[in-house]
Amino acid sequence: MLHNRNEQNDALDFCRQIEISDWQRLETYSRRVRTLSFSCKDKLSINAMHKIYRQRLQLCLTPKLRSLIISNTKLSVFAEVFMHQDLLSLSIAVSSSRSIAMELFGIIKYRLPLIESIEFQLDDDPNSGFLEKQLNSLFASLKNIRTVSVPHLTTRLLRSLSHVENLNTITRPCIANKGSFGTPFRVAESFPLLRLTTLHVVADFNDLLPLADHLPTLEELKILVRSVEDSRILQ
Repeated sequence: MLHNRNEQNDALDFCRQIEISDWQRLETYSRRVRTLSFSCKDKLSINAMHKIYRQRLQLCLTPKLRSLIISNTKLSVFAEVFMHQDLLSLSIAVSSSRSIAMELFGIIKYRLPLIESIEFQLDDDPNSGFLEKQLNSLFASLKNIRTVSVPHLTTRLLRSLSHVENLNTITRPCIANKGSFGTPFRVAESFPLLRLTTLHVVADFNDLLPLADHLPTLEELKILVRSVEDSRILQ
């Protein structure tokens, strides 16, 4: 049913119109899927994905999916067809288009109330007022979230995360210490509700000094230092 229609970009497309019998066969197999991953190397064309999105017979194609990974911003706009309230883990590339990003955050907030682990691959600057506002609103609505992964962590984002009762892990953030936000852990006393057991960060040594006093529940800390000097201090 799929073939390489465009050899120039090596993308798979539909060789004929999708019929009801095709959807019925897809539904038989798709309900078995528990983990689904799309990367930038996947050959499914945007045209094919658009047809699936527009012509699907049910709201969600994968009703028993538990983990969804989409590392291609061109495909992330179609993520809704794989989302349902029982999805537990999401890793997704967020478009630099503000309108598309806002729509995606709205879908996550509405469709994934029970999500436990979420990772955002962001092109936009997290210090921008728009993106920070969207993430703050989203984190405030995700009551079951346990693990968060974002490329950068600002004071305001950390303040929002400190009110997520079940949160215990923050991974991969680079602590943002420029602009008006300051360095989050230097004002850790502002987040008395934060109860982390695992923290993975890229940071300067001085950024991490308050951790012992303000994150008493921390059990695992992984640091990617920014300088040779920090590396020597840590040793």
